[in-house]
Amino acid sequence: MTLLYDQLRLRIYLNAVDETEGENIYKTIEKEAIRLQLTNFSIHTKDSPGYVPNPAPYAETNLDLSKSLPILIEIIDIRHNVEKIIKNLAPILSQTIKGYLITSELITP
Repeated sequence: MTLLYDQLRLRIYLNAVDETEGENIYKTIEKEAIRLQLTNFSIHTKDSPGYVPNPAPYAETNLDLSKSLPILIEIIDIRHNVEKIIKNLAPILSQTIKGYLITSELITP
């Protein structure tokens, strides 16, 4: 059983214009979260927040986002999984044009 205090909330702030290998970075992050089977993540834009409690059915969706919108990706999972996705995303995020911000916080009971 995973206790609540073992969980972190990761927030990644991006700009919709950022791409890597011809794909929007937020889509790359979404695919990585699905690949790692993270339990909860959401992708928010200024106008249309979306929550993906069970990401598998949404893996192939195409979010049609304006290039000028900021994007917030939130991931809540156990510490080990959050640290793993941060490590895996570091080389991808370093390619951003507009920059990014990552924050994490401990979820306390």
